[in-house]
Amino acid sequence: MRENGDEFTLITNISGKQKALFEPLYSRFNSRYINPVDTLPINHLYIYNDKERDEKYENFSLKVEINPAVLSTGKLRDKEAAEIENSENQSFKISSTTNQIPENRPPDNGISNYRSSETKYRKDEFSCNKPEGNTSEINKSADSKPPELNLPLNKQAENNAVQKRYDGVLVNLITGHDVTPEDIAAVKKATNAPVYLDIHSLARSISPNGERYFKKIKNTDEYLLHIDILQANESEILCCGTGDMEQPIVENILNFGVKIVLVTKNSAGVKMYQRLNGETNSLFVKAHPVQTVNQVGCGDVFGAAFFIHWLRTNSPVEALYFGNAAGAAVSQYETNDKIVNLKEDVNTLLYEK
Repeated sequence: MRENGDEFTLITNISGKQKALFEPLYSRFNSRYINPVDTLPINHLYIYNDKERDEKYENFSLKVEINPAVLSTGKLRDKEAAEIENSENQSFKISSTTNQIPENRPPDNGISNYRSSETKYRKDEFSCNKPEGNTSEINKSADSKPPELNLPLNKQAENNAVQKRYDGVLVNLITGHDVTPEDIAAVKKATNAPVYLDIHSLARSISPNGERYFKKIKNTDEYLLHIDILQANESEILCCGTGDMEQPIVENILNFGVKIVLVTKNSAGVKMYQRLNGETNSLFVKAHPVQTVNQVGCGDVFGAAFFIHWLRTNSPVEALYFGNAAGAAVSQYETNDKIVNLKEDVNTLLYEK
Protein backbone atom coordinates (compact mmCIF):
# COMPACT_ATOMS: atom_id res chain seq x y z
CA MET A 1 0.00 0.00 0.00
CA ARG A 2 3.02 2.28 0.38
CA GLU A 3 3.53 5.12 -2.07
CA ASN A 4 6.52 7.39 -2.56
CA GLY A 5 6.90 9.68 0.44
CA ASP A 6 4.80 7.56 2.78
CA GLU A 7 6.10 6.93 6.28
CA PHE A 8 4.62 4.52 8.80
CA THR A 9 5.47 4.82 12.49
CA LEU A 10 4.82 1.83 14.72
CA ILE A 11 4.16 2.01 18.46
CA THR A 12 4.15 -1.43 20.06
CA ASN A 13 6.11 -3.78 22.32
CA ILE A 14 8.79 -6.21 21.15
CA SER A 15 10.64 -9.00 22.91
CA GLY A 16 14.27 -9.82 22.19
CA LYS A 17 13.40 -13.51 22.29
CA GLN A 18 10.84 -13.12 19.51
CA LYS A 19 12.40 -10.21 17.63
CA ALA A 20 13.40 -12.35 14.65
CA LEU A 21 9.74 -13.18 14.00
CA PHE A 22 8.79 -9.54 13.57
CA GLU A 23 11.96 -7.92 12.23
CA PRO A 24 11.24 -8.49 8.51
CA LEU A 25 8.00 -6.53 8.87
CA TYR A 26 9.00 -3.99 11.51
CA SER A 27 12.07 -2.98 9.50
CA ARG A 28 9.67 -1.32 7.05
CA PHE A 29 8.41 1.04 9.78
CA ASN A 30 9.81 3.98 11.65
CA SER A 31 10.60 2.02 14.82
CA ARG A 32 11.82 4.76 17.16
CA TYR A 33 8.81 4.32 19.49
CA ILE A 34 8.86 0.52 19.80
CA ASN A 35 9.22 -0.55 23.45
CA PRO A 36 11.46 -3.50 24.46
CA VAL A 37 9.82 -6.00 26.85
CA ASP A 38 10.76 -9.41 28.22
CA THR A 39 7.88 -11.41 26.75
CA LEU A 40 4.99 -11.11 24.31
CA PRO A 41 1.69 -13.00 24.42
CA ILE A 42 1.45 -16.27 22.52
CA ASN A 43 -1.98 -16.65 20.95
CA HIS A 44 -3.19 -20.07 19.83
CA LEU A 45 -5.86 -19.72 17.14
CA TYR A 46 -8.40 -22.39 16.28
CA ILE A 47 -10.02 -21.62 12.94
CA TYR A 48 -13.38 -23.01 11.82
CA ASN A 49 -15.30 -22.68 8.57
CA ASP A 50 -18.74 -22.41 10.16
CA LYS A 51 -18.24 -20.38 13.35
CA GLU A 52 -16.14 -17.75 15.12
CA ARG A 53 -12.54 -18.72 15.78
CA ASP A 54 -11.32 -19.68 19.25
CA GLU A 55 -8.34 -17.99 20.90
CA LYS A 56 -6.19 -19.08 23.82
CA TYR A 57 -3.37 -16.99 25.31
CA GLU A 58 -0.37 -18.30 27.19
CA ASN A 59 0.35 -14.89 28.68
CA PHE A 60 -0.78 -11.31 28.42
CA SER A 61 1.40 -8.52 27.10
CA LEU A 62 2.27 -5.46 29.11
CA LYS A 63 0.55 -2.20 28.36
CA VAL A 64 2.04 -0.35 25.40
CA GLU A 65 3.77 2.79 26.70
CA ILE A 66 2.81 5.83 24.65
CA ASN A 67 4.25 9.33 25.04
CA PRO A 68 1.89 11.66 23.14
CA ALA A 69 4.28 14.59 23.55
CA VAL A 70 6.79 13.13 21.11
CA LEU A 71 4.04 12.66 18.53
CA SER A 72 3.13 16.32 18.79
CA THR A 73 6.54 18.01 18.94
CA GLY A 74 9.11 15.26 18.65
CA LYS A 75 12.38 16.19 16.94
CA LEU A 76 13.33 14.58 13.71
CA ARG A 77 16.80 13.17 13.40
CA ASP A 78 19.31 15.82 12.31
CA LYS A 79 19.63 14.27 8.87
CA GLU A 80 15.86 14.29 8.32
CA ALA A 81 15.57 17.89 9.47
CA ALA A 82 18.40 18.93 7.15
CA GLU A 83 16.78 17.21 4.20
CA ILE A 84 13.51 19.02 4.82
CA GLU A 85 15.29 22.34 5.20
CA ASN A 86 17.28 21.83 1.98
CA SER A 87 14.13 21.00 0.06
CA GLU A 88 12.23 24.08 1.23
CA ASN A 89 12.14 25.64 -2.21
CA GLN A 90 11.81 22.41 -4.12
CA SER A 91 8.63 20.71 -5.26
CA PHE A 92 7.84 17.25 -6.45
CA LYS A 93 5.05 15.45 -8.28
CA ILE A 94 2.75 12.78 -6.98
CA SER A 95 0.96 10.89 -9.74
CA SER A 96 -2.12 8.82 -9.02
CA THR A 97 -3.67 7.03 -11.97
CA THR A 98 -6.65 4.71 -11.88
CA ASN A 99 -8.02 2.56 -14.67
CA GLN A 100 -11.61 2.60 -15.87
CA ILE A 101 -14.28 2.01 -13.26
CA PRO A 102 -14.67 -1.76 -12.83
CA GLU A 103 -18.07 -3.38 -13.03
CA ASN A 104 -17.95 -4.45 -9.39
CA ARG A 105 -17.58 -0.87 -8.21
CA PRO A 106 -20.24 1.86 -8.09
CA PRO A 107 -20.39 4.50 -10.85
CA ASP A 108 -19.33 8.06 -10.13
CA ASN A 109 -22.19 9.56 -8.14
CA GLY A 110 -20.47 12.57 -6.67
CA ILE A 111 -19.32 10.55 -3.66
CA SER A 112 -16.98 8.14 -5.37
CA ASN A 113 -14.82 9.94 -7.92
CA TYR A 114 -12.40 7.87 -10.02
CA ARG A 115 -10.05 9.79 -12.26
CA SER A 116 -6.46 10.14 -13.32
CA SER A 117 -4.75 12.99 -11.56
CA GLU A 118 -1.39 14.63 -11.09
CA THR A 119 -0.87 17.04 -8.22
CA LYS A 120 2.15 19.04 -7.14
CA TYR A 121 3.07 19.33 -3.48
CA ARG A 122 5.93 21.08 -1.77
CA LYS A 123 8.08 18.66 0.17
CA ASP A 124 7.44 20.66 3.33
CA GLU A 125 3.69 20.94 2.73
CA PHE A 126 2.60 17.96 4.74
CA SER A 127 3.72 14.89 6.57
CA CYS A 128 1.49 12.13 7.71
CA ASN A 129 1.13 8.87 9.64
CA LYS A 130 -0.78 5.44 10.64
CA PRO A 131 -1.20 3.13 13.87
CA GLU A 132 -1.91 -0.42 15.51
CA GLY A 133 -1.92 -2.64 20.37
CA ASN A 134 0.03 -1.59 18.04
CA THR A 135 -0.63 1.99 17.17
CA SER A 136 0.84 3.07 13.88
CA GLU A 137 0.90 6.40 12.19
CA ILE A 138 0.85 6.94 8.45
CA ASN A 139 2.85 9.50 6.50
CA LYS A 140 1.00 9.67 3.21
CA SER A 141 1.39 11.10 -0.25
CA ALA A 142 -2.02 11.62 -1.80
CA ASP A 143 -4.11 13.44 -4.35
CA SER A 144 -6.53 14.51 -1.63
CA LYS A 145 -6.95 14.07 2.09
CA PRO A 146 -9.32 15.22 4.85
CA PRO A 147 -9.09 19.03 4.70
CA GLU A 148 -8.59 19.50 8.43
CA LEU A 149 -5.32 17.58 8.19
CA ASN A 150 -3.77 19.72 5.45
CA LEU A 151 -1.36 21.39 7.86
CA PRO A 152 2.15 22.73 7.14
CA LEU A 153 5.17 21.57 9.07
CA ASN A 154 5.88 23.94 11.92
CA LYS A 155 9.45 25.13 11.37
CA GLN A 156 9.21 27.65 14.19
CA ALA A 157 9.07 24.94 16.85
CA GLU A 158 11.20 25.38 19.94
CA ASN A 159 14.89 24.54 19.59
CA ASN A 160 14.48 24.25 15.81
CA ALA A 161 12.48 21.04 16.24
CA VAL A 162 10.45 20.03 13.23
CA GLN A 163 6.87 19.28 14.14
CA LYS A 164 5.59 16.12 12.48
CA ARG A 165 1.93 15.91 11.59
CA TYR A 166 0.21 12.57 11.41
CA ASP A 167 -2.56 12.03 8.91
CA GLY A 168 -4.10 9.14 10.80
CA VAL A 169 -3.79 6.83 13.77
CA LEU A 170 -4.81 3.18 13.50
CA VAL A 171 -5.26 1.32 16.78
CA ASN A 172 -5.22 -2.47 16.57
CA LEU A 173 -5.36 -4.05 20.01
CA ILE A 174 -3.56 -7.29 20.79
CA THR A 175 -5.03 -8.26 24.17
CA GLY A 176 -7.50 -5.44 24.80
CA HIS A 177 -5.50 -4.21 27.79
CA ASP A 178 -2.56 -2.73 25.91
CA VAL A 179 -4.04 0.64 24.88
CA THR A 180 -6.47 2.52 27.14
CA PRO A 181 -9.14 5.13 26.28
CA GLU A 182 -6.89 7.69 27.97
CA ASP A 183 -4.05 6.71 25.61
CA ILE A 184 -6.27 7.16 22.58
CA ALA A 185 -7.56 10.51 23.83
CA ALA A 186 -4.01 11.75 24.41
CA VAL A 187 -2.79 10.59 21.00
CA LYS A 188 -5.84 12.14 19.33
CA LYS A 189 -5.11 15.47 21.01
CA ALA A 190 -1.39 15.36 20.24
CA THR A 191 -1.72 14.43 16.57
CA ASN A 192 -4.99 16.18 15.67
CA ALA A 193 -5.57 13.23 13.34
CA PRO A 194 -8.51 10.86 12.75
CA VAL A 195 -8.38 7.66 14.80
CA TYR A 196 -9.36 4.23 13.47
CA LEU A 197 -10.11 1.56 16.09
CA ASP A 198 -10.46 -2.17 15.46
CA ILE A 199 -12.57 -3.23 18.45
CA HIS A 200 -11.49 -6.90 18.20
CA SER A 201 -9.80 -7.72 21.53
CA LEU A 202 -11.94 -5.33 23.58
CA ALA A 203 -14.91 -7.62 22.91
CA ARG A 204 -13.18 -10.63 24.46
CA SER A 205 -12.63 -11.43 28.11
CA ILE A 206 -10.19 -14.09 29.26
CA SER A 207 -10.72 -17.14 31.46
CA PRO A 208 -8.17 -18.36 34.07
CA ASN A 209 -6.83 -20.91 31.56
CA GLY A 210 -6.25 -18.24 28.89
CA GLU A 211 -9.29 -18.87 26.69
CA ARG A 212 -11.02 -15.82 25.22
CA TYR A 213 -14.79 -15.42 25.11
CA PHE A 214 -17.14 -12.66 23.98
CA LYS A 215 -18.41 -10.15 26.54
CA LYS A 216 -20.18 -6.81 26.52
CA ILE A 217 -17.65 -3.97 26.63
CA LYS A 218 -18.34 -2.00 29.82
CA ASN A 219 -16.55 1.21 28.83
CA THR A 220 -17.38 1.40 25.12
CA ASP A 221 -18.38 5.05 25.50
CA GLU A 222 -14.90 6.02 26.70
CA TYR A 223 -13.42 4.76 23.43
CA LEU A 224 -16.15 6.12 21.16
CA LEU A 225 -15.59 9.69 22.33
CA HIS A 226 -12.11 9.77 20.78
CA ILE A 227 -12.36 7.77 17.53
CA ASP A 228 -13.55 8.52 14.02
CA ILE A 229 -13.88 5.03 12.52
CA LEU A 230 -14.78 1.78 14.26
CA GLN A 231 -14.30 -1.72 12.86
CA ALA A 232 -15.87 -4.88 14.27
CA ASN A 233 -17.08 -8.22 13.00
CA GLU A 234 -20.65 -9.49 13.39
CA SER A 235 -20.05 -10.89 16.87
CA GLU A 236 -17.90 -8.02 18.13
CA ILE A 237 -20.36 -5.28 17.17
CA LEU A 238 -22.98 -6.86 19.45
CA CYS A 239 -20.56 -6.37 22.37
CA CYS A 240 -20.54 -2.60 21.80
CA GLY A 241 -23.96 -1.90 23.30
CA THR A 242 -27.09 -3.29 24.90
CA GLY A 243 -29.35 -5.73 23.11
CA ASP A 244 -28.54 -8.19 20.37
CA MET A 245 -29.46 -6.24 17.23
CA GLU A 246 -26.78 -4.69 15.03
CA GLN A 247 -28.69 -1.65 13.77
CA PRO A 248 -29.58 0.04 17.11
CA ILE A 249 -26.08 -0.59 18.45
CA VAL A 250 -24.60 1.08 15.37
CA GLU A 251 -27.03 4.00 15.74
CA ASN A 252 -25.79 4.57 19.28
CA ILE A 253 -22.16 4.43 18.14
CA LEU A 254 -22.84 7.07 15.49
CA ASN A 255 -24.56 9.23 18.12
CA PHE A 256 -21.16 9.60 19.82
CA GLY A 257 -19.78 11.29 16.72
CA VAL A 258 -18.09 8.27 15.16
CA LYS A 259 -18.08 9.01 11.42
CA ILE A 260 -17.94 5.49 10.01
CA VAL A 261 -18.79 2.04 11.40
CA LEU A 262 -17.51 -1.00 9.50
CA VAL A 263 -18.94 -4.45 10.21
CA THR A 264 -17.07 -7.28 8.52
CA LYS A 265 -19.16 -10.36 7.75
CA ASN A 266 -16.60 -13.06 7.05
CA SER A 267 -17.00 -14.61 3.58
CA ALA A 268 -20.20 -12.62 2.90
CA GLY A 269 -18.53 -9.21 2.69
CA VAL A 270 -18.59 -5.98 4.69
CA LYS A 271 -21.19 -3.38 5.63
CA MET A 272 -20.44 0.31 6.14
CA TYR A 273 -22.63 2.70 8.15
CA GLN A 274 -22.39 6.49 8.22
CA ARG A 275 -24.59 9.52 8.83
CA LEU A 276 -25.43 11.57 5.77
CA ASN A 277 -27.61 14.66 6.19
CA GLY A 278 -28.72 13.43 9.60
CA GLU A 279 -29.81 9.99 8.40
CA THR A 280 -28.01 6.68 8.86
CA ASN A 281 -27.00 5.16 5.53
CA SER A 282 -25.44 1.78 4.91
CA LEU A 283 -23.64 0.13 2.02
CA PHE A 284 -22.99 -3.60 1.78
CA VAL A 285 -20.25 -4.92 -0.49
CA LYS A 286 -19.99 -8.61 -1.27
CA ALA A 287 -16.71 -10.41 -0.76
CA HIS A 288 -14.69 -11.24 -3.86
CA PRO A 289 -15.07 -14.89 -4.92
CA VAL A 290 -11.49 -16.04 -4.31
CA GLN A 291 -9.93 -19.30 -3.19
CA THR A 292 -9.29 -18.69 0.51
CA VAL A 293 -6.33 -20.50 2.05
CA ASN A 294 -5.77 -18.29 5.11
CA GLN A 295 -8.40 -16.54 7.25
CA VAL A 296 -6.01 -15.04 9.80
CA GLY A 297 -5.31 -11.32 9.47
CA CYS A 298 -7.78 -10.62 6.66
CA GLY A 299 -9.73 -8.18 8.84
CA ASP A 300 -6.52 -6.45 9.90
CA VAL A 301 -5.46 -5.96 6.28
CA PHE A 302 -8.96 -4.79 5.35
CA GLY A 303 -8.85 -2.17 8.10
CA ALA A 304 -5.40 -0.85 7.25
CA ALA A 305 -6.20 -0.72 3.53
CA PHE A 306 -9.54 1.03 4.12
CA PHE A 307 -7.97 3.62 6.40
CA ILE A 308 -5.04 4.40 4.12
CA HIS A 309 -7.29 4.76 1.08
CA TRP A 310 -9.77 6.91 3.01
CA LEU A 311 -6.94 9.21 4.07
CA ARG A 312 -5.75 9.48 0.48
CA THR A 313 -9.13 10.02 -1.19
CA ASN A 314 -11.48 11.22 1.58
CA SER A 315 -14.02 8.86 -0.02
CA PRO A 316 -15.54 6.19 2.26
CA VAL A 317 -17.04 4.41 -0.76
CA GLU A 318 -13.74 4.10 -2.60
CA ALA A 319 -12.04 3.03 0.61
CA LEU A 320 -14.66 0.34 1.24
CA TYR A 321 -14.11 -1.32 -2.13
CA PHE A 322 -10.35 -0.97 -1.79
CA GLY A 323 -10.28 -2.52 1.68
CA ASN A 324 -12.64 -5.30 0.61
CA ALA A 325 -10.30 -6.23 -2.23
CA ALA A 326 -7.26 -6.13 0.07
CA GLY A 327 -8.88 -8.52 2.55
CA ALA A 328 -9.76 -10.90 -0.27
CA ALA A 329 -6.27 -10.73 -1.77
CA VAL A 330 -4.46 -11.56 1.47
CA SER A 331 -6.78 -14.51 2.13
CA GLN A 332 -5.12 -16.23 -0.85
CA TYR A 333 -1.60 -16.01 0.60
CA GLU A 334 -0.16 -19.20 2.05
CA THR A 335 2.91 -17.44 3.46
CA ASN A 336 3.60 -13.95 4.82
CA ASP A 337 6.24 -13.12 2.21
CA LYS A 338 3.54 -12.82 -0.45
CA ILE A 339 2.28 -9.64 1.19
CA VAL A 340 4.66 -7.72 -1.10
CA ASN A 341 2.25 -8.56 -3.95
CA LEU A 342 -0.75 -7.01 -2.18
CA LYS A 343 -0.97 -3.76 -4.11
CA GLU A 344 -0.80 -5.52 -7.48
CA ASP A 345 -3.32 -8.17 -6.38
CA VAL A 346 -5.75 -5.53 -5.12
CA ASN A 347 -5.64 -3.75 -8.48
CA THR A 348 -6.25 -7.05 -10.25
CA LEU A 349 -9.36 -7.71 -8.16
CA LEU A 350 -10.67 -4.17 -8.56
CA TYR A 351 -10.17 -3.82 -12.28
CA GLU A 352 -10.40 -7.36 -13.64
CA LYS A 353 -13.03 -7.83 -16.32
